[in-house]
Amino acid sequence: MAEKYGKVVKDNPETKNVSIDSLVNEIREASKIRNVLCHGSWRPSDSKEKSNPLFVSRQLEVFETDVDIEFFKQIQSHVAGLALSVINAITQMGYQFPGSTGEGKMIF
Repeated sequence: MAEKYGKVVKDNPETKNVSIDSLVNEIREASKIRNVLCHGSWRPSDSKEKSNPLFVSRQLEVFETDVDIEFFKQIQSHVAGLALSVINAITQMGYQFPGSTGEGKMIF
């Protein structure tokens, strides 16, 4: 998905966001954590309120990070920032982000 988004933005002649490659890389990296959160096998928390989900990627990378509430807060904040960057890239091209009432051409 990240690559498709990057291609669409780059191919649009109205694109003004020169750092799209960086954003695409951040989205790609965030998708790795998303896969752990959605597809990991979660075990009960330990005495420190941390859990280590069992997850192995298709590239055979084992997820070994202990997850606690602070981890989730960081992920939530990071994803919110990525979402704002996507919205900004779309509005900088002169489009109205779907569901908003901002300026710009309606996409659909």
